[in-house]
Amino acid sequence: MSVKLIAVFTLLTVIAGCAGGPSETSDCRIPSSGKNVILIIIDTLRADHLSCYSYERNTSPAIDSLADCGTLWLNAQSQAPWTLPSHASIWTGLSVKSHGTTHIGGVDGFDLQLDPHLPSLPAALQNFGFQTSGFTNFVLLSDKFGFNHGFDWYDCDDSGERTATATVDAFLFWLDNQAQTENFFCVIHLFDVHAPYAPMTPYDTAFCSEGVDGVSRWDLTEDGEILNIEDCRHLVDMYDSEILYVDNELGRLFSEIRLREIADSTLIIITSDHGEEFLEHGGIGHGHALYQEQIHVPLIISGPGISQGSISDIPAALYDIMPTTLSYLGVEVPESVEGLDILSRAPDQLRSIPSGGVSPDRFFLALMPLTDFQSCAVTEGSKKVIAYMGTDQFIQFDLDEDPEEKTPFAADSAMTEKALFYWATPRLGNPSPTGELTDEINSTLRDLGYIR
Repeated sequence: MSVKLIAVFTLLTVIAGCAGGPSETSDCRIPSSGKNVILIIIDTLRADHLSCYSYERNTSPAIDSLADCGTLWLNAQSQAPWTLPSHASIWTGLSVKSHGTTHIGGVDGFDLQLDPHLPSLPAALQNFGFQTSGFTNFVLLSDKFGFNHGFDWYDCDDSGERTATATVDAFLFWLDNQAQTENFFCVIHLFDVHAPYAPMTPYDTAFCSEGVDGVSRWDLTEDGEILNIEDCRHLVDMYDSEILYVDNELGRLFSEIRLREIADSTLIIITSDHGEEFLEHGGIGHGHALYQEQIHVPLIISGPGISQGSISDIPAALYDIMPTTLSYLGVEVPESVEGLDILSRAPDQLRSIPSGGVSPDRFFLALMPLTDFQSCAVTEGSKKVIAYMGTDQFIQFDLDEDPEEKTPFAADSAMTEKALFYWATPRLGNPSPTGELTDEINSTLRDLGYIR
């Protein structure tokens, strides 16, 4: 079957599953028949490469159809441009400065693991009587970094090599053999879109003829100089092909949920931990900067009581997922949480959304100054300030007039104060160093560009 036919089949299948769903005027609260939540996190997926976010390519028919059955947030911001601190914000509902789970100390520094004593989404639901499971695909999300806390079943492939197909299969096996049909919470983390971009056949030729015969990653010197800038277009093609592959597997997941007759009692959330840069600001990959290509992420929620076909311009963030999910399920939100319940937030309210946790020495990068390690960003409506704390440089953008952030100007006093206020946020978590990692884990991190 061709890629186009696969995509069309997925699209029709998912659309068929929307029939008979809740009306747009239905109350955003759980039905009495049961309550399940599936949180799908697609690693390294930038929002503007999905069709439902007006991308020029048809990369996401299944995700698009889920958005048609639910609500899509146009302006969702990640709290960090890389995996570890971003997922910690999803888990805890806190900013990076608050939970403290990040990289410390430049090239010779170390990672801090998630503090198990912080209130978290899986622990709150486990305590409320939900079965909790997680299927993740990178060592940064393993028990070594504290992300298994609060889960009854936690399955992490440290290598990041498990495919979306295998991950969906693992979830379905758990669902059929170990889970109850109601009252479960599951995290499904998919790593395929992360570099190297090497989609399997037939997806590799979906957007270019060379497919996997071409390059699948950036060629860097030891100093981080990019040697194959001319391959950018091809690498974008491969990146988009990975998205299409993951989307097809999500279409299969949605179909299987309907076959098990739990779709009417299941909330599905789709998001990403961060985006990916393709030379927009002279760099590549992620983790080294706070421009929109790295922190603007998709956020889609669909399920019982969620408005169908709705597109929200309410400012949203990854740390909203915890309080939104708990509120939807009728579970008390911990007082420490900084995120908001975006299903009930008034649409005309502005809010300041912080991002931080930058670690330029750890990732795919063209030579970046280590002062960027001390940077943060605050977005408020169309205003965005990026603060380089090591140099006291504060630059501002108008995202409405300059969505590509090409024309910075000196930040006004109000936005400067917001950045300084965020930087002064006291740490609530007490994260501890991960300690010495095995040679195998270090090799994996090195292969993926996380250490040199």
